[in-house]
Amino acid sequence: MQQLVDEQPDALLVELCERLALRRGLKVSVPTMHRTVQRLGLTTKKNTLRQRTR
Repeated sequence: MQQLVDEQPDALLVELCERLALRRGLKVSVPTMHRTVQRLGLTTKKNTLRQRTR
């Protein structure tokens, strides 16, 4: 999980679910992914255009 987040820290939870399914063949729901990310102390933040230009 850490590797998935490290590779694309601004990924949406649904994107992480899709990538996990492709890599590991493990399908999880968005709420499950959210709980897992929280428990591991990881953060996922979508960069907005405004944040990128700063």
